[in-house]
Amino acid sequence: MEPYDDAMSIACASLQREIERCSKLPTEDQPALDKLLAEHVYHFGDISDWPNDICEISPTKTVPLEKPEIYFLGSLAACAHLATHQAETPLISHSVSVTLSFCRAEMQRIRGQPEMGWKSWFQNLQIRWFVFDLDDPKTRLHDATSFCEDMGNAWLSCWMEMCCTLLQHLSQAPTRDERGILFHCFGGVNRSSAALCAWLIFRHGLTTEEAVQSLLAARPTLCPWQHRPHVFWALYTWEKNQDRVIRPRILAEVRQMSDSTPGPA
Repeated sequence: MEPYDDAMSIACASLQREIERCSKLPTEDQPALDKLLAEHVYHFGDISDWPNDICEISPTKTVPLEKPEIYFLGSLAACAHLATHQAETPLISHSVSVTLSFCRAEMQRIRGQPEMGWKSWFQNLQIRWFVFDLDDPKTRLHDATSFCEDMGNAWLSCWMEMCCTLLQHLSQAPTRDERGILFHCFGGVNRSSAALCAWLIFRHGLTTEEAVQSLLAARPTLCPWQHRPHVFWALYTWEKNQDRVIRPRILAEVRQMSDSTPGPA
């Protein structure tokens, strides 16, 4: 993690204020999805009646890619509704071909999941599924331990693994006109949104502020990472070290992974 100096403190506080400002958007100005989710009463042990919250996130700027990538954000409910919106949905205009899950433990024990289990669920939908272990605790900057920094490092490690895994998959995936990639966690608020921001910073060269603006343009009242200063700290660390350390390391690891992958017989 980068030092939490005055510059880091100011940047993190400024970004948090912008997120909180957007969360107070008047109801009449909110997107339909934000209104729907605000009105729903959630039962957190069972996703059976959760509304479909899948949402397309468009980067504020992009770099040319061989095949377009379409990004989606959502909760476990978005996964449970995949069979519906793979065919037709008013929420998205593209199908999902890759799902990145950041809530392995919750997926194993949640009620309301597909009877066949998640693995078979994604296989039947012909969706490539990658799952990651990532805890989502609240943290404090000035506690008596290094827990906040430890969690920031844990999230950085997860983003490294995610970028290596996803980039390697995309480099070997069959040619498609476009790739729909769903980032999700339990509630679709903290882990998945941060991972999507990390991917946008890596893949498209966005700043942390630009990546977050991409989120807020689609989900202004999402209000992620409350009481989680480690996420802001980690995102700015991720951005600052992108060109010098992170990007070269990811590209080197993906090359090594590709070299060790057997070709077709």
